[in-house]
Amino acid sequence: MGCVQSVEEETRVENEPYYAPKVVEGGMNDRRLHRLARPDIYRDKRPSFYSAYSRAAHRYGFESGKYAGFAKRNNVVVKVCGRHDKATDHEVPAESVQNEYVVPVTIGNPGVTLNLDFDTGSSDLWVWSSELAKVAQYTNTHSIYNPKASRTARHAHGTWDISYGDGSSASGDVYTDMVTLAGVTIPNQAVECSKWLSSAFLKDGGNDGLLGLAWPAINTVNPRRVKTPVENMIDQGLIEEPLFTVKLSRGHHAGFYSFGPYICTTSQTTVIDESVGYIDHTVTPHGITYTPVDKWVADFVLDALGVPNLPTSSQGFWQVSSRSFAIGSRTFSRHGNTAILDTGTSLCLVDDDTVRTIYGEPFSKGKIRVLSKIIPSDSIDGAIYDDRHGGWKYPSDARIPNVAFAVGDKYYTIHPDDFGFGSAGHGYTLGGIQSRGDMNFDIFGDVFLKSVYVV
Repeated sequence: MGCVQSVEEETRVENEPYYAPKVVEGGMNDRRLHRLARPDIYRDKRPSFYSAYSRAAHRYGFESGKYAGFAKRNNVVVKVCGRHDKATDHEVPAESVQNEYVVPVTIGNPGVTLNLDFDTGSSDLWVWSSELAKVAQYTNTHSIYNPKASRTARHAHGTWDISYGDGSSASGDVYTDMVTLAGVTIPNQAVECSKWLSSAFLKDGGNDGLLGLAWPAINTVNPRRVKTPVENMIDQGLIEEPLFTVKLSRGHHAGFYSFGPYICTTSQTTVIDESVGYIDHTVTPHGITYTPVDKWVADFVLDALGVPNLPTSSQGFWQVSSRSFAIGSRTFSRHGNTAILDTGTSLCLVDDDTVRTIYGEPFSKGKIRVLSKIIPSDSIDGAIYDDRHGGWKYPSDARIPNVAFAVGDKYYTIHPDDFGFGSAGHGYTLGGIQSRGDMNFDIFGDVFLKSVYVV
């Protein structure tokens, strides 16, 4: 089960979107909640709009549709010419677009600590390793895992090969070793060691690999997938509840995450240590709203919850129902719509009709239906589509309405500080909500996730 924290205990009135509360940093207990960090390249800025959108296109492989300025064609991401001309303008050059959030993970005995991308949209744990050619020249900018220096490392059968939305890629072999994150030590965890990295990775000094937290079905190791860290935590009885939490923040504080609670076992007793991993109820005084996750259900979670196998329809991601949205006092229905929650995507990507409605053009009478009886003009005044950037922009001094998306039966409003993604020049700002192209599900990336607490 997945859940997103509500900020209201009572049932929400349909035309009243609301904001998730801010995290009070001073009240955090570091033993319970483990801080996320930002790579140095994103300490004071976001990824560029160009890079963030092209990464999403490669990650999910969508075509441009009406309004997406990028598409994946013949396994290459391209920038399209414009809103009314979907021909390829140019191929997007490969550059390493890192996630905005990294987490320290210690591997081996003796251990080395690496900063890994915190990514709920993939299922691989891969790292910069000593098997990489000419690795010595990168030791000033990256922490390197050397399996031969670890007493607990064992070579495993399998290889991996993964590519990302920016055109960057990595590949290598697999070891098992002890891995510690969020206060939980996992013995015999599969670690995917890089033997080859694309030039985009080699040129940047951001992260030291990736920690994938999606469902095990999309792990890339061949000929047989390996267990993810969360899967092993549950299988090995290291945590009492099959859950992890994440709260992304803005500004200088990246946010926090937790697993657990952690089970502490000695020769005499077993106790649940809630100081190591838990749900932080101080983020808001209100209760958590749980929403069913539409996914390929992994047997290890079903067993832990005592739930029988159920038919599901997604692709291994954290996918939830999102059947409506609101703009100011207007509420719109999107029958059957779903969304993937993905910390590895920066933008919030939704269908073309929703995008057009948010930015002020008349909506179609297709899949969107107005639920509100009174329809004031709440869209963004002066918003236009920018062919050069490949997305919607609006005057930087425009009034931004409350824009909220449903997760299950609850609405969550995107904070105004996250709505604008970057400068479009000439007094305009590029929106953080853009088109999902021809996909039939939304991607709720960091623009949305910063306004909620997710369990």
